[in-house]
Amino acid sequence: MSATNPSTSQRSSVSLRSSMKRPSPLEHESPESSPRRQASVSFVDDAAHQRQPSESSFDDRELDGSVTSTSTTTHSALPPPRQLSFSESLAVLGGDYILAGIKDALLFPSALIVIYSSRTIQVAIVKCLVLNGILLLGSIALFHLFVSPVIKALLDSPGSISSPASAADALPASERFGAVLMTIYHIFLLYPIYLVSFVLSTFWYQEIANRSFRLQVGTPRPMAKTYESLLKMVAGEVYHAILILIVSIQTSLVYNLIPVLGPSLSFVCSAWMFSFFSFEYKWIYQGWPLEKRIDYLEKRWAYFLGFGLPGAAATFFFPTMTSQGVFAIIFPLYIIMANTATPLPPSRSNVALHWLLPKRAPFFRLATHLNQLWINRLKKGR
Repeated sequence: MSATNPSTSQRSSVSLRSSMKRPSPLEHESPESSPRRQASVSFVDDAAHQRQPSESSFDDRELDGSVTSTSTTTHSALPPPRQLSFSESLAVLGGDYILAGIKDALLFPSALIVIYSSRTIQVAIVKCLVLNGILLLGSIALFHLFVSPVIKALLDSPGSISSPASAADALPASERFGAVLMTIYHIFLLYPIYLVSFVLSTFWYQEIANRSFRLQVGTPRPMAKTYESLLKMVAGEVYHAILILIVSIQTSLVYNLIPVLGPSLSFVCSAWMFSFFSFEYKWIYQGWPLEKRIDYLEKRWAYFLGFGLPGAAATFFFPTMTSQGVFAIIFPLYIIMANTATPLPPSRSNVALHWLLPKRAPFFRLATHLNQLWINRLKKGR
């Protein structure tokens, strides 16, 4: 069985692996804190609400700067943002926002410090490495480096069981027999390891996210434990899963149906998905609803594009199962780094981009629209 096209690899690896299990803050451990990076452009800092997950309100107005500050300088006293030219706007998007995302996505030393400080995180990461790095990727490497060449050599040898009566039938017979042996190898070894990795890794991601959030940010917001809240949570999970499925299909269709630019656009979509899943644990622990998470990412599309670029580059170009294995190894690091990242621009920026450049990237618009249509049909059917 040959390596699959990268059009099916990154879409499934990033989306399905991360959407299976949502965080559930059940542990109660003492939090620690860590310093944050200062933005490279002079902005009015709005990161306080990100650093305080237990605040009583996570109003959507925090995203557009309409919440006034508790300091003596109020929002009405702030000067209007300076309108940038087109070239200045491009420089800010690329040189500040995207670059800031890339820098935050490469802060591996800070992630390693957090890993070193927590036994819980260490154990979970070792499990990810053993299952995905050694068993899954090791089995794939064994197949390509040993099993496949041996099967090919046996089929090409004189007097092999696949040797046909005539030379004209040699190639089809050899290919058919080789395909059967490779399919058996995949069904009885690779696919079971892949499925076990898929399920177990989601639990280990949650352990890593919960403990790292407590160490770097604070105690997660408590969740209500009523019957009504449970129903809302289940409905939200179903909505979330369908949304991610639609986004995954959308990303794959972009790759296959748009000529010339399709692979590049699909890569960009994969970077946004990687960022979304990296930050989603943090946002959920802060009590943000799904609508706010989507809105926050789409308004800071340049930063999250930069943050997701390294992860997308590490997984996008591999076949599906190889991509899954690589993703499972690097993803815990990005969960940790997302806790202390400060996405740009802040809610109250002192600059405004040129009107020709998008204020937000409607990455989830199609998925949310289709989801809403599905919900409306369900309501009418009652």
